[in-house]
Amino acid sequence: MDKTQKNLRTGAYIASVCYIVVGLVAIVMPESMLKLLIYIVGGACIVGGAIFVINYLIRDVKINYFRNDFLHGLVAILLGIIVILKWETVISMVPLCLGILVMISGCIKLQNAIDLKRMNSKSWTRLLIVAVVNLVLGAVLVGNPFKTTVLLLRVLGVGLIFSGVTDLFSTKFFSKVWKEQEVTATATEVDPAEKTAEDAEVKADETEK
Repeated sequence: MDKTQKNLRTGAYIASVCYIVVGLVAIVMPESMLKLLIYIVGGACIVGGAIFVINYLIRDVKINYFRNDFLHGLVAILLGIIVILKWETVISMVPLCLGILVMISGCIKLQNAIDLKRMNSKSWTRLLIVAVVNLVLGAVLVGNPFKTTVLLLRVLGVGLIFSGVTDLFSTKFFSKVWKEQEVTATATEVDPAEKTAEDAEVKADETEK
């Protein structure tokens, strides 16, 4: 497994843990989670935008040429302020956004199941079932058939935890299968030195004949 694949695997593990943490908070403190999430997102936008603006101002003007860091920074700061001031509107969109994340997690598992099928792994059907459950759960959350926000957030928390836990196992399992495929491919490759020796023996036999 090369460095890029290891980085992707590490990123998948981190994302899975984040899913689980957010899901637990949504179950235990659904209302507090919304407000906390709003202030985190808004604050992150403001801080990130300020960093962009400061870097633009202290950087040499020749390096800034054709760069839009100042604009990006102002837009990020403005977005952060809007998120904090219009938190009611933002909160109404949070379940939709998190539901979409659950569906994205399902799509990733679906792709992994297809890859396992192409690698002739017998376990691809189990991952396919998990992917379908993930997609259905995400679609339900996006449709929002629940009467109260608290109930929606708790169900959403269950969905995020399910996605995070299954992501951890599917990433680990897929990495294991991938390593097995690499080992098998390496074992079946013919050593160039052995191939050269075999060719020499064949030529010698032909010469004797």
